[in-house]
Amino acid sequence: MKIPTYGYPIALLLLVVLMGLIGCSTQTYVSDENINKYAPVMVEKFVIDEGSAKPDLTVYFGFDQSMLTGAEKQKLDAFIQRVKNTKGEIIISGYTDLTGSSEYNKGLSERRAASITSYLQSKDQNVSNHQYSQKALGKTHPLVRAMGSDANAQNRRGYVFFKPS
Repeated sequence: MKIPTYGYPIALLLLVVLMGLIGCSTQTYVSDENINKYAPVMVEKFVIDEGSAKPDLTVYFGFDQSMLTGAEKQKLDAFIQRVKNTKGEIIISGYTDLTGSSEYNKGLSERRAASITSYLQSKDQNVSNHQYSQKALGKTHPLVRAMGSDANAQNRRGYVFFKPS
């Protein structure tokens, strides 16, 4: 059997192409200046270490308000009844929507957290069982990252955590 002469150059070309594909590595395609450009991204998570990532209670506020409504007071009453005989820490976090300056919202979130704390302490029949602490987080940790009345209403909140001791 006679092999045509044009077959050798094609076979040689295929061999060179295959060797090139096998010998390639991803480093070949990344320049030295870009090698560290795509290093792993560090993501900072906001983790509340109050005993659980999920709050025991969410309290909502009206626009630019720190006063508790009747419905929110009922939720707080039920919460304090549930934990009244259990020793532990009650942590309150206050938040705002994205409207307004950071400085103003920090103060508003402080007033919201203080409003929840004051109400709970006034209803707590076993206040010696509980250590209270509060955080004012302003608009730094929105639940919903959007503007609009629905998003703002969800972001105007306070969280109550209970950490049994």
